[in-house]
Amino acid sequence: MKLFSLIFTLFLFLVLSSETKAQETVKPSRTPEEQKVFDALNQRWNKALGTFQIQVVNSRINPTVGVEMIEKIEAERKETEIVYISLRENVRIMILPNREIQKADFTKIPYFQYIQE
Repeated sequence: MKLFSLIFTLFLFLVLSSETKAQETVKPSRTPEEQKVFDALNQRWNKALGTFQIQVVNSRINPTVGVEMIEKIEAERKETEIVYISLRENVRIMILPNREIQKADFTKIPYFQYIQE
């Protein structure tokens, strides 16, 4: 029984010490400058939510779209027409026009939509 206790204690010590070392070597994921850029993009993304929609056509995949896409969404937005940006064969972003968004009765659209065509 003492041997088991000694082995268990040694095992526990090794696991805990390796976990501590792993925590010490973790580097921050972003520099302060990168974090500032990310925060600005994230703010723009949140403000634009409801004015564009990720659409998956004839599929059930769940695509990931990063906040850096907000620059392309804003650049492609038109004054009076809906624009579609193709991300993949069956994934696109629908971007509502400025005139639609600025209407007093504008209702935000869902972020994500599955479409069967």
